[in-house]
Amino acid sequence: MNDVYHTFSTDNGVTWAKNDRITDQSIDRRIGVFGSGYDVSSPPGIASTNAYTIIGWDDTRNTDPTVGLNLEKGAGLQDIYTAAVQYQVIGGGSSRAAKVVLAGVVGILAVGLMLLLAGFVSRRGNVMSDAATREQRSRATVR
Repeated sequence: MNDVYHTFSTDNGVTWAKNDRITDQSIDRRIGVFGSGYDVSSPPGIASTNAYTIIGWDDTRNTDPTVGLNLEKGAGLQDIYTAAVQYQVIGGGSSRAAKVVLAGVVGILAVGLMLLLAGFVSRRGNVMSDAATREQRSRATVR
């Protein structure tokens, strides 16, 4: 079983923060591609700035442990999981520009929804009037 941990330093490595476990459950290397003798274990991937770090790792937690061969459906699944660690507040939450853009997007969605609804109502009305016209024609033909 493996886990991914994270730590950081703000003084060029003189001192370090405590190790924090990133994985929400241990990686079981006995199942999936690892259990069939394949060595595809790769180190976690890391991308970092002063504000946050993104960490990615491979995990076989979605493999069905009751399936024996990796050729069968549900066996040998190896997925990539990610986690983000944030060190500083990232701006943009209270910016006027962000609020204007959000209001614009909501407005466009509302107008689109109204046009879609108007189209359905209009189409339903056309279908009903076509049916009424056909019925009148058939009555006229019968007479």
